[in-house]
Amino acid sequence: MKKRVYSFLVAAWVGPCSASLAQSVGTAPLPASGALGAIAGLAVVVALIFALGWLMRRFNGAGSLQRGPLRVVGATSVGQRERVVLVRYQDSILVLGVSAGHVSLLKETAAPPEPPAPPGPTLPSFIARLRAVGGAAPDA
Repeated sequence: MKKRVYSFLVAAWVGPCSASLAQSVGTAPLPASGALGAIAGLAVVVALIFALGWLMRRFNGAGSLQRGPLRVVGATSVGQRERVVLVRYQDSILVLGVSAGHVSLLKETAAPPEPPAPPGPTLPSFIARLRAVGGAAPDA
């Protein structure tokens, strides 16, 4: 009962104050262009997040994680959370069973020698390109 009385008194006091404040200040609606601009900006950011996620799944970090003695040769899913992964380590290939909380070695075999990489065009380094664009003489 006391809560109802207090809430009635607060509503009776706040109601006229808020009405007089609204009349003195005036209320202006938000411009439609500002709201549309905010929605468009949000849509661009969400689309960018999805595009970057797709790129990360597509390329799977192939350039950064494949350097060194340990390389993932292939993988296949055999269940919802289970995979069989082929890993090349030095001169052997490891067949690993990977589940949610466990990795087990299924088989280890000798790896065939890797074919030599075909010689590709040599690209100038980033610094050499930057100096060429900037007009400075490249280092020899």
